[in-house]
Amino acid sequence: MTDRDYELLSQYIDGELETGALTALEARLAAEPDLADLLERLRRLDSSIAASVCSAATDTVPAHVAALLSDDTNVVALRRPPRRAAWPAALAASLIAAAALLLVPGEDGQSPLTGDDTLLAEALDSEPSRAESWLTLADGRALQPVLTFPDRNGNWCREFLLRDNDQDWRGVACRASGRWETQVVARDTFFGSDEAYRPAGAGDSDSDKIAGFIARNAAAIALGAGEEQALIASDWQDAP
Repeated sequence: MTDRDYELLSQYIDGELETGALTALEARLAAEPDLADLLERLRRLDSSIAASVCSAATDTVPAHVAALLSDDTNVVALRRPPRRAAWPAALAASLIAAAALLLVPGEDGQSPLTGDDTLLAEALDSEPSRAESWLTLADGRALQPVLTFPDRNGNWCREFLLRDNDQDWRGVACRASGRWETQVVARDTFFGSDEAYRPAGAGDSDSDKIAGFIARNAAAIALGAGEEQALIASDWQDAP
């Protein structure tokens, strides 16, 4: 499961998915038993947490919980879990780790990923999305493809993370006429953030440029691992 799968399931539980994304996810749920099983586990956990802190009759916080929260010594700041850790309580409470993204131009006003980046393009052509490991490019940069999705123009697109020396970047590239072109890129401060939570599906135009781009341009939800592998094997010939 990818971060996007967890986010989609959380949005599904909260009733936040638009019609197209809802239909696509329900089709995956019918075809992917593991995904459907995860949804049921998240639903049960969500219900358990809700029942433990709220009264079913009044939808208010019970007195014993309110008393705990009134004592400052019992309240601690939320800290993000390690990247790609298990997602139990945070997802059940409809919270998901978020990258604080900020567009940072280069000296010429362009991001460092624009132009003809052959190494990046070759890797996006051939490497599957990965949950943990990083691919080291020939120039020393580290790449992690995150997900693959079709856009509204009939092209395939990929979200990716890129580490270049001491800088982290997140971007989206789309494949048109056999060539990958970076559509949007942002400085990614996720790796250095101690506190980074937001409600599932919440967008912030100032801090989540990549998620906003995907939401505006994706024609359907991200491919599953098997679908992506088949697409790469076909040399990206399968139509979205």
